[in-house]
Amino acid sequence: MTFERRLAGLFRMDDDTWARHANPWSVWTRVISLPLLMLAVWSRVWIGWWSLLPIAGMILWLWINPRAFPPPRSTNKWASKGVLGERVWLNRREVPVPEHHRLVPNILSAFSAVGAVFFV
Repeated sequence: MTFERRLAGLFRMDDDTWARHANPWSVWTRVISLPLLMLAVWSRVWIGWWSLLPIAGMILWLWINPRAFPPPRSTNKWASKGVLGERVWLNRREVPVPEHHRLVPNILSAFSAVGAVFFV
């Protein structure tokens, strides 16, 4: 099982949740969630242990977000296609992704991992 698949499992992403997450509102509000999570973590400098409240709130929002919006009327938007592509990538063990489509996601995952180290 891939790391991404385990993470999706933690978020309990079933078919209905993936359909809802393909809504562009879900995608774009999730994009702004990472900087807000970073701000919540950084707030420990200002408010000490009280920072656990905004951190918990952001983690809760990250779990709620894929469920908060209805499925999109159309998946023709860029954000919807990105979510569907993410799902294809997560299922790459069951349905292999063509070789020429594997390089970019792996590079992006590597950059993400490096960024996560600096974040931590």
